Amino acid sequence: YNDIAFNKANKYPGQIINALHGTDVYEGTMIDYMGQDVNPENFLKVLRGEEMRVGSRKTLASGPKDHVFVNFVDHGDNGVLGFPNDELHLVDLNQTLHDMHRMGRYSQ
Repeated sequence: YNDIAFNKANKYPGQIINALHGTDVYEGTMIDYMGQDVNPENFLKVLRGEEMRVGSRKTLASGPKDHVFVNFVDHGDNGVLGFPNDELHLVDLNQTLHDMHRMGRYSQ
């Protein structure tokens, strides 16, 4: 979503320091999608490898022999993943993962 580096509460504007006496982990970071483009619909499109018309336009280009790992960190609840202005329900994510597997988009 990219709302930390330039947040008014950040003591070091334009930087993200995630450990005591740590260094800036934001510098040089490539961000593919941010702001309003970070939403459930676009997340599922990226997983399915569908054409994107926003952000970097990058999507998952995996095949039947690939191992796909998705790390999603949020403050959601049971059965939902939280996005800045919306939520993704587990049933929709599971359906996407099932469809991806059926179409040979990953092995694990």
